[in-house]
This record gives sequence, C-alpha cells and structure tokens, in this order.
Amino acid sequence: MEHCLLPSLPIVNRNTRLCAAQPKLLRWKQPFLGYVAVNCDGSFRERNNTCGYWIIIRDCFGRFIVAKANHFQKADLIKDETIEVKYGTTVLKIEMLAIRDGLRLAKGLELTHVEIQSDSKVAISILVGESRCPSQCLGVLSDIRSEISFFKGLGFIFVYRERNRAADFLSKCLTSDGERCFDSSDVPHALQKIIVEDALDSSSSSLPLNPFLEELFILG
Repeated sequence: MEHCLLPSLPIVNRNTRLCAAQPKLLRWKQPFLGYVAVNCDGSFRERNNTCGYWIIIRDCFGRFIVAKANHFQKADLIKDETIEVKYGTTVLKIEMLAIRDGLRLAKGLELTHVEIQSDSKVAISILVGESRCPSQCLGVLSDIRSEISFFKGLGFIFVYRERNRAADFLSKCLTSDGERCFDSSDVPHALQKIIVEDALDSSSSSLPLNPFLEELFILG
C-alpha cells in the first residue's frame, strides 16, 4: 500500500497515513492493527430533493462500536447557495460531510487512530491532495482539516462501494429528517448480519466470534 504525506493538511506525526488504496476484494477492508475503521457514505435523491449520510465505526477486529444516520433536505445542505448547484458537487459535499462527521464521532469517543474509508474517489482524492476542492465544498474541507490535529494516526482510504455496504445499508434506516445513532443494543438485524459477515471475511485469523462484544477497547 502506498503511503504519502500531505503538505496541504496538518500532519500529526510521521505515523499519519494519507493514501488512496485499490482494494481487490469486495468485503469490508480491515484497518491496520490498533486503528478503527470509519466507513462513510452519502447520497442525494433528486426525486424528492433529500440528502443523507451514514457512518459506521468498527475496530480492527471488525467489532461494532457505533453507527450514525443523518437525513435532511437538500435545501438545508446548500443553505444560501442557489438550488441549481450541480448534481455532482452536491453529492461530493454530502460525502465530505459524512467524512467530517465520521472524524467528529471518532473524536468524541477518543479514538486516536482512525482510517476513514469512503467510496467517493473524488473526496479521497481531494483529502490526499491529488485534486482541487470545488468552492462549494471548501467550508467542509476546512472543517475536516480542523479535526485532524486531534488524531495520532489517520488514513483516508478509497474503497469500492461493495466494501462499504454496512454504511450503504444505513441509508435505508432513516427516511425522515433528523439523525439517529445506533449502539450495540439497537443495531438492525440485517446490519448485524453484514457486520458479522464482514468480520469473518477479513484477513485476520484471530477475529472474535461476536463483533458485538460490549467492551470497547480504546486503541492507543
């Protein structure tokens, strides 16, 4: 896996990883030992003018930590911008909002070593300094940069949509405006099945049998 440092983003230490991965398998990508995976996904439904983004955090053994779903009107997203914002830019902004809130969710749990996994190749390309950020998304990019200094180790990684299916599933869990967090006691059964399958299919030979163990290890 290629490692690269980003002069355009504040680097916490030499262990910070900012890279774009090209996964070959179609399951969840297990993070490095000691890291948590923060899978983020977002979408825009033009038919009813609504947006949403979804986040799920698991440790390096595939154990579930927390998930979050957020659903809102497109007008709430763009605020003072015109309604004619280009479709692609709107989707990109939602994907970057998911990444921003994924970082904030991990920070709130004091998780200091994080891999952000997103199926938005454009968003990851911007965050690793390979692409320019559209003006409509600069505010979200600034928010992301302001969160980075908290983390001792951080990676931004592109994954194919098939490897992001747990976050994708959450898109179906909230259809009205608002947000909802899921802990291990209220994870939908279908999502539990995805999480268990992902954990069993990852490359580690020492995976726990139950990804919903109550104990949460803060990995330093």
